Amino acid sequence: MKILAVDTATLAGSVALTEDDQLLGEVTLELPRKHSERLMPSIAFLLEQHGLKPQELDGLAVDLGPGSFTGLRVGLATMKGLAFSLNKPLVGINSLEVLVENAAFAFGLLAPVLDARKGQVFTALFRGKGGGRPERESEDWAIEPEKLAERISEPVLLFGEGARVYRELLRGTLGERARFAPAGCDPLRALFLARLAWPRLLAGEGKDPDALTPRYLRLSDAERLRLVDKNRVSNL
Repeated sequence: MKILAVDTATLAGSVALTEDDQLLGEVTLELPRKHSERLMPSIAFLLEQHGLKPQELDGLAVDLGPGSFTGLRVGLATMKGLAFSLNKPLVGINSLEVLVENAAFAFGLLAPVLDARKGQVFTALFRGKGGGRPERESEDWAIEPEKLAERISEPVLLFGEGARVYRELLRGTLGERARFAPAGCDPLRALFLARLAWPRLLAGEGKDPDALTPRYLRLSDAERLRLVDKNRVSNL
């Protein structure tokens, strides 16, 4: 099964092409340009490099978030467009479940951490078994990094761009509980997105791409302003 996967949840987006669970090619989008400008050319480049036409793909996968509001919208809109035009199934995957695959080798408590901006992180807790898929132990959170210590009572392996940005703060609040994975565990990779989507596509999921929605976890700035304006008007 040939799968095209797109991850635009962070600035360092990526596109991957896989056959079953084997990587054929992967392109990183970490350039000083918008995802909307580089995504389709990257997809076209990857397909061309492997002599494939879009119609030869068997399934599609996209990151649903949490992550960048704009990035998630661009990625989902692009992949929905491809799914409808090619009549291919599209599966959406949680970004923290994609990120935790970077540390699937580890034992114990795992915390993939994305920078949510505005002094917050997107994170969740998983349990690593030293191989295989880590098991989820919490829901997704959008919280201040210093509050993460209140939810962790044992040593935890932290990784992801958020762990890098707030490394000293996390080290200060978690103390000896904080352990940091190598920098290679920080990026979200479309390869792992494709591998997570593969069994779901085989099971027949993805028949209704229009039902997929981004997982934001909190209001965007525009939505927050509209809510403030609405409350202001209602109080007049």
